[in-house]
Amino acid sequence: MMVGRSARETTASQPLVADSAPVALSVRGLSGGILRDVSFDVRRGEIVGIAALEGQGQRDLFRTMIGLSKAKSGGIEIDGVPAQIASPGAALHFGNGLAYLPEDRKSEGIFAGLSTASNMVLPIISRIAQGGVVWPASERRIAKKTAEAVELQERYLQFKIDELSGGNQQKALLARVMMTGARTLLLFDPTRGVDVGTKQSIYEAIRKFAADGGSVLFYSSELPELVHLAHRCMVLYGGRVFAEYQGDAIDEPTIVGALIGHAAGAVNGVAA
Repeated sequence: MMVGRSARETTASQPLVADSAPVALSVRGLSGGILRDVSFDVRRGEIVGIAALEGQGQRDLFRTMIGLSKAKSGGIEIDGVPAQIASPGAALHFGNGLAYLPEDRKSEGIFAGLSTASNMVLPIISRIAQGGVVWPASERRIAKKTAEAVELQERYLQFKIDELSGGNQQKALLARVMMTGARTLLLFDPTRGVDVGTKQSIYEAIRKFAADGGSVLFYSSELPELVHLAHRCMVLYGGRVFAEYQGDAIDEPTIVGALIGHAAGAVNGVAA
């Protein structure tokens, strides 16, 4: 009733991506901060979730992969090529690209005072400038298509982004990472602090991105989100990948057990 439409969540687990699908992102022996020897793959068309209690290494993982923190050892590969990522900007231009949605939209995401369209096109501003000038009408025209993908109303594109609700700001930031053209997205708590209607819009945008051949690695503080959205779910505990679940094995009681260091069926710290 609040959002004016049905907001039912899909309760079925996501179908698994074939092992033969190309690996888009490969992390091998990554250590730094609290991280200790973290390794995993994300395949094309796959949505991989990260579950963790506060302070278990999730921030270090995302910040290290995107070049905001320096790894002590290990590294990542993008589309099979070793990547030395020194900054989020460099990550966008390596291979098919790696784009990051930060945790705190207020301090790390939005540029208050600029229009929503300006915020969305910032990563591609050099491509749309004409003679060194970017026209507001051009910004809105280019931002319109991606705004539709995240169900952000076109009229909001001309508003200053800090005049929008938190949910619409989050839609705009998700649209921005999608506009970069990167085929692998790193999303840190993408629905934090938004209403139920906005959550459904974000879920659908993520699912469509993966269905179109993109790859997504996301951390979420909400267990239902991991259950309904992820093809596979990894649990970080003490800076390591403590357990991993897929398909119907992804359920809230199982994840809760792994979050506190108890994983039924775990083999060498990883649950099959």
